[in-house]
Amino acid sequence: MFGGAPSAPADAGTAAPGAADARVGSAPAASSPPTAGATSGASPGFPTPTAPPSASDEHGTSRDVDLLGDPNAGPRLSQEVAPDDPLKIGGQIYLRASYNNPGSPTFDFSNPTDVKSQHTTFSAPSLVDAFFDARPNDRVRGFVLGRLFFDPTLPTTTTASTGTTSGTMTGTSMAVTPTAPGLSGVSSTRGPAAVLDQLWLRFDIAHTVFVTAGRQHVKWGTARFWTPTDFLHPEHRNPVAVFDARPGYTMLKLHLPWEERGWNFYAFGLVEGVRRWDPSTNTYPLGNDRVATLGQLGGAARAELVLGPAELGLDAVVYKDQKPRYGADLSFGVGDFDLYVDAGFRYGSEIPRAQEDFSITYAVGIKPQITTGGTYSLKYNDNDVFTLAAEYFYNALGYPSPRVYPALFYTGTFEFFYTGRHYAAVSAIANAPWSWNYSNFSFTTIGNLSDQSFISRIDYSYTLLTHMTFEAFGAVNYGRREGEFRLGVDSLTLPNGQSFSLSPQAFSLGIGLRVKI
Repeated sequence: MFGGAPSAPADAGTAAPGAADARVGSAPAASSPPTAGATSGASPGFPTPTAPPSASDEHGTSRDVDLLGDPNAGPRLSQEVAPDDPLKIGGQIYLRASYNNPGSPTFDFSNPTDVKSQHTTFSAPSLVDAFFDARPNDRVRGFVLGRLFFDPTLPTTTTASTGTTSGTMTGTSMAVTPTAPGLSGVSSTRGPAAVLDQLWLRFDIAHTVFVTAGRQHVKWGTARFWTPTDFLHPEHRNPVAVFDARPGYTMLKLHLPWEERGWNFYAFGLVEGVRRWDPSTNTYPLGNDRVATLGQLGGAARAELVLGPAELGLDAVVYKDQKPRYGADLSFGVGDFDLYVDAGFRYGSEIPRAQEDFSITYAVGIKPQITTGGTYSLKYNDNDVFTLAAEYFYNALGYPSPRVYPALFYTGTFEFFYTGRHYAAVSAIANAPWSWNYSNFSFTTIGNLSDQSFISRIDYSYTLLTHMTFEAFGAVNYGRREGEFRLGVDSLTLPNGQSFSLSPQAFSLGIGLRVKI
């Protein structure tokens, strides 16, 4: 079950004639079988040959056939043969600990005026993944992955949230610590909190249309840091996170490939609802992501086209009583460079815009989010490659000034890495350089060009004891004091008259241990 080839199972039926004799060491049978009932020539001490098994013994009793089927019957619905190991079981254990300086007080979006006096500086989030991967034949596959979160440093309970922010886990209540989070999809209660990450079945129809039904991951776009076309995940991925813990999304996916041209066409039925902003209350009401009728199901479509040396993707998502979202992505190579452009388009009238006076307004027209970038890989040894990447993100939904950030937190609409108008990122990756075959290094810098704040992070991992990986990171926050990646505030006055201050973030450190099975 864990990937190794299992030993051949014992035959459930009666052993073939002669098999019993072979087990006790009898001599090979003569080329001509003896006449029925003959016993002459039998050597003393050897068992007397028995009559061959009857048909009822060979095929099992009628009750066995009714319950288990005739073992000699051919396949009824498919010619596919089950593999020797149709079920694999695995997972991972991931333990982490991180320290932030100077830390920050905790916000609760259900009561934004309640700012806890105790600063959060230490956390120890852990998770366990377990999966079942069933492949009874080449045309059918089933997959289940469950995830368990636990952090002993967090409170056992917290008040339900009415807002949203990057790095939160769908389906859990939370309180927000306004620092750039270290990973995506973390619960803010101690737990253990269980999440169903994936649950899907995959099969084909006449070897032509490929169907995947259930909770699954579908990522659109080619960008590395910002993903404006990743519409089938309710939350954006944290670009500095080593591990993406966002759960999957429930849908029915139909895939029709055109192999002659290398094109692919997809259609989606979106069963899982998404939270919607309520203009009457200026909140994300709890429970409004429910799908109670067929009319509330969403739909999506995507086409992937190969046009010479380039690949083009076009997609759209629609929900009832919501305006559609559109996306396009293009990737191509120029010499040793791999270049790409991703563009997402949303209607501004459906996106709340917080103002400095804590009021909410709405934009007009279509608002684009565009990412462009590229990667360059340099092979400096037989098996060693050094990779450089750079990316720019234009976010028409972002804000040009950090003066509005307190209002974003107050209204529950702040989202890390998607708050500014202009962003840029660079990274360098060296996996197993030179003779360091068990070490990996990466360096990343992300900057909010609109508010002039930055975060730089270096990650290191080392494989030890074959299956265990040690991880460590260090990050530095710098730039404008009140910017997104520092969030310093001096004597801010809220609408209720309460005043508070926040020390700007300086640095963070973390370590982790991961075992994959």
